[in-house]
Amino acid sequence: MLVIGYGSRLRGDDGVGWAAAEALAHRRPDVTVEATHALTPELAVEIADAPLVVFVDAQYGDCPGHVHVDRLDDNPGAASSPHGLSPAALLEYSARLFGRRPPAFLITVEGDRFDVGAALSAEVRHAIPEVLAAIEWVERRSARLPRGHAEARRDRKHPA
Repeated sequence: MLVIGYGSRLRGDDGVGWAAAEALAHRRPDVTVEATHALTPELAVEIADAPLVVFVDAQYGDCPGHVHVDRLDDNPGAASSPHGLSPAALLEYSARLFGRRPPAFLITVEGDRFDVGAALSAEVRHAIPEVLAAIEWVERRSARLPRGHAEARRDRKHPA
């Protein structure tokens, strides 16, 4: 499994992808973990080699700390995001350049503070164990979902 945590560590809750990636790297040395500011085309190489890809990022929302799990299907979606390419675009690059598009999920955490220099809010910091549980939930269930499965959105406060 490849887990890519992304966002800006210098903008408060936008750094949750980095924090989750670092926590996962300590907890699961068997998982390939990348932490990056932006999703760049070079990541398509690692994506093509992975049996499963999980992206972790922050999102704006009304419930700071709420964790969302979305399956990324074969729809390319938006080509870019505030962090470079979108996860869907990177998956499309992997398919076109290397002939492989592994199953993929996007885990997002609703944030509260995105100011320059701010630390993670308490709600987002406390959500990191839930993000790690969501990654494990995705890993356990990914083998059971057929490619292109229509399960577009799974909001989980407590993955089981």
